[in-house]
Amino acid sequence: MSFRNNYSDFITKLFPRIYDLHFNIDNLAAKVTRKNLHSLLIFFKHDYLHQIKLCLEITAYDTPGKIFRFNVIYALLSTEYNSRYHIYTQTDSYLGLDSIVSIYSSANWSEREVWDFFGIIFWNHPDLRRILTDYGFEGFPLRKDFPLTGYVEKIYSHISKVVEDRRVQLSQELRAYKYQDSWEEEN
Repeated sequence: MSFRNNYSDFITKLFPRIYDLHFNIDNLAAKVTRKNLHSLLIFFKHDYLHQIKLCLEITAYDTPGKIFRFNVIYALLSTEYNSRYHIYTQTDSYLGLDSIVSIYSSANWSEREVWDFFGIIFWNHPDLRRILTDYGFEGFPLRKDFPLTGYVEKIYSHISKVVEDRRVQLSQELRAYKYQDSWEEEN
């Protein structure tokens, strides 16, 4: 246990922008600033004690109202030691993150997926374009401020015999509904 404490002190001194570092049996979790993410991943890949050779996935979640509203999580695997690493960082949609495709080629799909669903830009990505939604899709569906119904709907017109795109018309008939009334007993 003292080795892990000493080693975590060593890593936090090496990378002073690591906020939090936790060791578990075969897991490591670290919170790092977006500026130090790239150098930390290069260190973990080439360090003898880690040898992280694979980026399993990159995912994110949205917390609107914060300065850095997006939390991005990198799930990494050391095949040599069979240990998993989770690196957490925060960013905004305008600042984005540096692409790690040059470090882990398996991150290509995950970065495109995160950009497609959240709108987080990955700078210097070789092919950052939509991957799971249509190219004409407006917005990013996993953001908390994205409308639940979307902006357009596809309708088959029996008159013109083609599929048309129409703007979504939201009915407001339930706006004045009082939710507490449904729990009251009727006399």
